[in-house]
Amino acid sequence: MLNMIRLLYLALLGAAIGGFWWLAPPETGSTSSLISAGIILSLMAYGPLLVMLPTIIFASNRMLIWLCIVLLFYFCAFAVQLLDPSPVREIAILRVALIVALFITCAIQIRRHRPQPTEPTID
Repeated sequence: MLNMIRLLYLALLGAAIGGFWWLAPPETGSTSSLISAGIILSLMAYGPLLVMLPTIIFASNRMLIWLCIVLLFYFCAFAVQLLDPSPVREIAILRVALIVALFITCAIQIRRHRPQPTEPTID
């Protein structure tokens, strides 16, 4: 299950950042300044998702819960992109599908590894 979470997370990062560069490539001007501006914009847009990188390495329940919360924000943003015209819509469909799959996989992992409640003892 953890390998599936890791695979979906990396696919989501690839689709999000790759789609960002494919839909808004550097156009004219100094190439180095446009690329650096694109990198800065990518980090601003997908920084919270990149911050969650230790989650897929350690995969504690608390970190997976935070990843699910971050995914909800990205789901809202990408769901709005589903209403855009053609090239944006296809990438948004992929992004939303990856987010839903990652969210469900994380929820299953959290449910499987939740701590068992202890019986209260009466002294």
